[in-house]
Amino acid sequence: MRGHAQGVQKPLGKAKPTPPPPHLVKKAAQLCIRYIRKGKAAYLSQLEVQHIFDRALRRANLPLAFSQGFHPLPLMSFGRALPVGVASENEWFSVYLREPSPLKKSLEALNALLPKGLRVTSIEALPLDKKNTDEQSERFVLRYIGPESERSAFIRAWSAIAGMPSLPWKKEGKKSARVLDARHFFTNIERNAPDSCTLDIDWSKGYVSPLALCLHVLESVHFPVVLPHLLLTKAAPESPLTSL
Repeated sequence: MRGHAQGVQKPLGKAKPTPPPPHLVKKAAQLCIRYIRKGKAAYLSQLEVQHIFDRALRRANLPLAFSQGFHPLPLMSFGRALPVGVASENEWFSVYLREPSPLKKSLEALNALLPKGLRVTSIEALPLDKKNTDEQSERFVLRYIGPESERSAFIRAWSAIAGMPSLPWKKEGKKSARVLDARHFFTNIERNAPDSCTLDIDWSKGYVSPLALCLHVLESVHFPVVLPHLLLTKAAPESPLTSL
């Protein structure tokens, strides 16, 4: 006779990860860290920049506060992502700490660990309940770095753009196209130097890539756009202006 069939054992489920200890999720301080990204760092993606700062904060031994749950991450929030290839003198992110840390010492420790092109310019302590938000208006400097013979044409192109009441832009999206007025994004267009312009851009009605916006308006006035000949930099708010 056959023996009695043995009961089929159910496979054991995966062990659940242990959540972080309570002291690691405590939020005792919030910092706003402002930084610049220039040179080769302008060609880093936003995700790469976040990973770099994540590693630098840990290596600098800042007492980071972590999210709760089974996959805890540092409580960090970055500002609006810039397109790859756009430099900036005015980027920011906020981070929570589980205990206060000296601001000057933290700034120096981070800068010693960051790659060339990324540099922290200031660290400000924020109230725990303050939510940092992106500016509705930003200033950019667009510099022409192509052939010197085309510099005057570049400035004339922006003079023409400044004098136009509107510039229709049919912008293709993932699902559909929308028609925008590219000219209305610019609240001010001024000459900054013989080869560059300062552009104040208003995002209150929606955000678009500032690089795509500049390329479109230049193409609209038939300036021969060659992307490597343009250098777009988000400027610090106090950048001086010179009338065009």
